[in-house]
Amino acid sequence: MDKLILVEWVDAMDQENGWVTQEKAIKADVMTVISVGFLINENENIVTIIGDKDKNPNEDSEVGRVTTIPKGCIKNIKVLCVDCNCNNQ
Repeated sequence: MDKLILVEWVDAMDQENGWVTQEKAIKADVMTVISVGFLINENENIVTIIGDKDKNPNEDSEVGRVTTIPKGCIKNIKVLCVDCNCNNQ
């Protein structure tokens, strides 16, 4: 069964390279990200989604745009579609 989800999560944000003032470094923050994809794996630690998949999948099908997100970074998950098999013409 395919489940299309939207994940809102917090990611680390890197500062510019080189020297910066402490004031600028202190003002640094994280970035809230929104990712959409097909849920392929979830356990107590992570959620993995894919952005691209074979329309007619089998065991050896390849997938693309794989994103694995630590559960501690996830703020919200919204199910957009359940059983989105993409075989509707």
